[in-house]
Amino acid sequence: MILDGKAVAKKIETKIKEKAKEFSDEFGMKASLHTVLVGNDEASRIYAKSKVKTLKNLGMEGEIHFMDEKGGGGNRALKKSLFKKGCAWING
Repeated sequence: MILDGKAVAKKIETKIKEKAKEFSDEFGMKASLHTVLVGNDEASRIYAKSKVKTLKNLGMEGEIHFMDEKGGGGNRALKKSLFKKGCAWING
């Protein structure tokens, strides 16, 4: 049996778009993912940008936030800003 990966991916993409639309219709907002990058790793930036692009193609929103590795006031301000937007803070 040969699996047609593109056809399977298209089915999954269609289903996700439908679910994203249902969410938006029910709650009056788009589902979103806020990614916090710590440090300045270029590969991580590229990966996060690709995730935001994918989200937008699926009818959702995405945003990247940057924190420095040392911590400090800017990081606390970022956490407050995300909290005000209704974002849960998840370490990991």
